[in-house]
Amino acid sequence: MKLTKENILRAGRVIVLSLALAAPIGYFSFYVTMPSVTVPTTTNPNLPLMAVIIFGLGILVGLLSESLEAITIEVLLSIVIGPLISWLLFISPSFRPHIIIPDASGYIYNVLHSALPLMIISLIVLFVGGFIGTSVMENMIIKAAPSPFAEPEPSLQGRSKDERKQ
Repeated sequence: MKLTKENILRAGRVIVLSLALAAPIGYFSFYVTMPSVTVPTTTNPNLPLMAVIIFGLGILVGLLSESLEAITIEVLLSIVIGPLISWLLFISPSFRPHIIIPDASGYIYNVLHSALPLMIISLIVLFVGGFIGTSVMENMIIKAAPSPFAEPEPSLQGRSKDERKQ
């Protein structure tokens, strides 16, 4: 595979769309881990509402994606990057010099443990939403294409300038 401008743009598009999916997954994973420090502050996170929001994002990214292979890569990358974003949110107080969190790298297991149901739901919902969005976009592209049964336009070569303007 040659490294062309088109391939670089395609890879960049996949990375940007996977980051767009990973950001809400990361926030929702943090919300499931620590619901009392997020907005809105609750004691019991609402997983069905999160699933509906992620389903809508899956449809949107499916519409923007160029193929089923690309949406598959985007979904899998977002499921990996999302918990990393959640973990960064979890340990973000340790970025301040006067706040010390011992062994901040060990908290990734806490985040993964509490967000595992959300990650499984997100994986399923994103695949379904992405496939629906991709199939809708492919259907729209097919309908926008000219019909192979349409009559070709008559040639304008044998006409005068006045006839071509009309």
